[in-house]
Amino acid sequence: MSTVRETRSGRAAKVKEAGGVLEVLQDEVDRAKLPRFFRNFAVIEAEVVSRFSYDPLLVPGLLQTEAYARAVFAGHCPPLSEEIVDQHTEARLSRQKLLARVPLAELSFIVSEEALRNPVDHAEVMRGQRQRLLEVSALRNVEVQVMPAGRDVSMEQVTVNMDGLHWFKSSYSGPGGGDCVEVAAGLDAVYVRDSKAAGGGPVLRVGRDGWAAFVALTAG
Repeated sequence: MSTVRETRSGRAAKVKEAGGVLEVLQDEVDRAKLPRFFRNFAVIEAEVVSRFSYDPLLVPGLLQTEAYARAVFAGHCPPLSEEIVDQHTEARLSRQKLLARVPLAELSFIVSEEALRNPVDHAEVMRGQRQRLLEVSALRNVEVQVMPAGRDVSMEQVTVNMDGLHWFKSSYSGPGGGDCVEVAAGLDAVYVRDSKAAGGGPVLRVGRDGWAAFVALTAG
């Protein structure tokens, strides 16, 4: 009987090990379906401790429904083949495992009102996408904010009360702070400060359009 139990235990261990290998291989297969320029970022994204994004024109990929994502890729110019649209859509949905990954990642999204009004597809798809945002925002590790349209663009140093803001720092920052900065998303602006002077140093306030331009420039 002991031999039987050991055999079963050994088989179970092999099955568990094989499952882990298959999961890793599946992640690699999914990443291969992404556009080539995005693959390295996807590897980093899958391992983040926290992630912040500002999206002025489209709902961010991590929050998109299948129908919305498919419409985005179908609108590519020059047009993509149906096979490529399918591959990119599957890969985008696979990235969304980050929302519930263990350990949980702290995720913050600022989506502009214009992005929600941008008619990527017909009304039913857009309603489904807005419902998806409501569902995801209920997750305890996810924060979704909508930036109202028509805000003034400004960039200035401010000394306003920072209570209530959630500050995010690069997962590559060491415990000593180094030369890193921290970023927090407010209702009408993005705030930046030196991580070494947290709580006591100057804070830079950047208007949403200015921040979007900065992110686009650094992303290349």
